[in-house]
Amino acid sequence: MNIRSETKEAVKTFIEKYAEEHGLPDAGKDKSKNKDHSIIFLPTDMSYKSVHRDFLASLEQDDKLKDLKYVAFRRL
Repeated sequence: MNIRSETKEAVKTFIEKYAEEHGLPDAGKDKSKNKDHSIIFLPTDMSYKSVHRDFLASLEQDDKLKDLKYVAFRRL
């Protein structure tokens, strides 16, 4: 599967912002050890599929990323 770098960057930016808004940090980890790679969990009422739906809903009507399939989104 070949995914353009612009698509990868758009998904990465969305997920980072989404994690800031909705994510739950791992309370069991010492945050001082590895700040760059902390684990963020989804709330229990969310799934990867619902995050993909939110991603698509956040796009402009004519955005070409609206065609991004769930499988490709999940791989990214």
